Amino acid sequence: MEGFSRITGISKRKIEEYSKQFDLLHVIDHPMAVGITEAQYKKILQLREFLNAYQSLRKTEWKERIVLSGSESSKEYFISQLAYYREREMILCAYLDSGGGVISCEKISEGTVDQSPFFTRELLKRVLQLDAVAVILAHNHPGNTLRASDQDIAITNQLREALGSLAIKIYDHIIVGADQAISLYQEGIIPADYQTQAGLALINLYESEENGYER
Repeated sequence: MEGFSRITGISKRKIEEYSKQFDLLHVIDHPMAVGITEAQYKKILQLREFLNAYQSLRKTEWKERIVLSGSESSKEYFISQLAYYREREMILCAYLDSGGGVISCEKISEGTVDQSPFFTRELLKRVLQLDAVAVILAHNHPGNTLRASDQDIAITNQLREALGSLAIKIYDHIIVGADQAISLYQEGIIPADYQTQAGLALINLYESEENGYER
């Protein structure tokens, strides 16, 4: 109420009295019912316009939201992101919300053709900053080979262990070569069930109703 009072110029006492019968949104919808000045009325109109614009932007954002619901949609998405990187290996990470929506997709490393340094600590920090519940990793093979190398598998397992200690899930790791891709989950390299560290319970990552991630 104090913040609403500062924004609109309406006294806190008057707002408190009015809120005994109605909520603050009622004031925004019916400002003259409170008994306000012309200047306060204009401020409420400005606040209403701001709230309407905010809601409109959120609706637009939700409609345009990218959802990675399974390996096929993930392969298609990362092909569009990585297909044209032919000379250098690029590693991306899609940070996901609880519904599989992409909060952000970011480059986390760039290296030479046969090597890409990986910074687990920075990845963990970013997961926590974005409040992500899961991630999908992806990188390209400049030679266009669609086969997971020993290093790819080792990196995936290393990150599974690190993120698993925080109950963060790795849904998949996509490898892109030209306009094709493979999924380490579809290949069976990332198991559907695995035991996380620190004594956490067994988690079904891909076939539960909670995340709905499909092969």
